[in-house]
Amino acid sequence: MSIRAHRAITPFAIAPLLLAGLASAAVPVSTTIDPSQSSLTVEINLPLGSDSEESPTSGTIDIELDDAGNPAAITLVDLQAALDETIDLSINTGLFGAFNATGTDISVRYADAPTPLGPVPVDAMGDATFLAVPFATDGIVAYTATGLICAGLQGQSLPCSDTIDLALEPNNSGDIDGNVTVVGSTVTLTAALDVTVPLDPMDPGLGSFRVFGIIVATGEADSPPCVADVTTTGTSNGVPDGVVDLSDFSFYLSLWSAGSPSADVTTSGTSNGVPDGAVDLSDFSVYLSLWSAGCP
Repeated sequence: MSIRAHRAITPFAIAPLLLAGLASAAVPVSTTIDPSQSSLTVEINLPLGSDSEESPTSGTIDIELDDAGNPAAITLVDLQAALDETIDLSINTGLFGAFNATGTDISVRYADAPTPLGPVPVDAMGDATFLAVPFATDGIVAYTATGLICAGLQGQSLPCSDTIDLALEPNNSGDIDGNVTVVGSTVTLTAALDVTVPLDPMDPGLGSFRVFGIIVATGEADSPPCVADVTTTGTSNGVPDGVVDLSDFSFYLSLWSAGSPSADVTTSGTSNGVPDGAVDLSDFSVYLSLWSAGCP
């Protein structure tokens, strides 16, 4: 649409075109894992036995919510969960040998960060599930094996005593079953993690390390941008001031009439609120809807 065509349309002519159901901007939330409420367990599973040990867990989880007050969808952006304590594991089978391992600086992270995963739906109880989340692990596991356990490792061309750098292991996948609650602007996430790392990716039956547990994280929801607030009251300086009034409408109208990229607030022919590089009637109609609603 030409600039001249822009100028031929008055606000009163566009008012009947107000669009319903504007897509809400995603609300980013950075949460911190509370080690007093969060723990992960490292478990070693071998054909001749198993052992496990639990550790408090720290870290961060970054998400996006479709609505900070009453979310119906959640997106995972990043997850970093680190065990705070050294893990000591021991399997002693007597005559059949023993396996002892010490894990240090063990952590689990979302392997594709910061590429968003989701959104997935949040039900009425706040529950949500991410399926087949790609996980990477970090940390060092030093182990020593004797007897038949040692022989089994040697049968797979693995040493009876070695150090495993988990960061060099292939990524694995697991589900995250979680719950999100919002009180005021405080978001609380409770998530169950479960990921398994085989001792030998070529022979999963040889044994594995499993990391699982519950983590609880909290953070403050960022206030979504107020698209309708484009200038300071009584001016045309283009500096938002937290107030939506006629100054904002007048300033936006001048931007839209000039075809300014700053007036691009939606995709042509939609009310999705996603800029598309074109300034046309859809942008004006969506802005008018936002301006009429004001800002929180």
